Amino acid sequence: MAGLEIELKAGLTASDSAKVARRLKRLTGEDGRRVALAAIYFDTADRRLSADGIAFRIRREGRQLVQTVKAGRSQLGGFHAVREANAPVGRSAPDLAAVSDAALRERLTGLIAGEGLAARFETRVSRRLWQVPHAHGLVEVALDRGAIRAGGRQDPVSEVEFELLGGSPEALFAVARSLIGDLPADLSIPNKAARGEALAEGEAWRPSVTAGRPTPPESGM
Repeated sequence: MAGLEIELKAGLTASDSAKVARRLKRLTGEDGRRVALAAIYFDTADRRLSADGIAFRIRREGRQLVQTVKAGRSQLGGFHAVREANAPVGRSAPDLAAVSDAALRERLTGLIAGEGLAARFETRVSRRLWQVPHAHGLVEVALDRGAIRAGGRQDPVSEVEFELLGGSPEALFAVARSLIGDLPADLSIPNKAARGEALAEGEAWRPSVTAGRPTPPESGM
């Protein structure tokens, strides 16, 4: 399935992550659906995909393997928008034929130019999921705890993601503000692919958690 992913990400301390989980339970009446995620990210030996702004991963989600290609990411603070193509696959090996977005598949084929893709880094995350309805849309909230691993090094993950499942991006900001608006959340946190690339190069990302409220967009944006 191909489409545009719109989300808001923020880094949290472990104690604040637990606080958000309690707030979500009060809000939804649920403990959150738990899923174990283990992903491998692939690239050419000279990192052509990364250089072109493409992330190519295969992730085990429970018992299912899902291949995801993300491209054209834009980021403003913690707000991310990215074009993505997802497809279930039968094994942990890149399959260009499974990329449903024809233009993205053609772009990948040209970049790879017959060269194989090799594992670059991996992520292992324990995720809790909630769906939060709002007047302007439906938002999925994910709390992630885990680590990114590359070359014997690892970078801890403790973050929250608000993904728009339907409606206006305004819903993202409203739900995020209600849950983390009074917490020292780091809205400068990069995506896991960018952090993994940095780690693979020996430069782990370091959080700079500062207090800040997610600001709703201006009307019409």
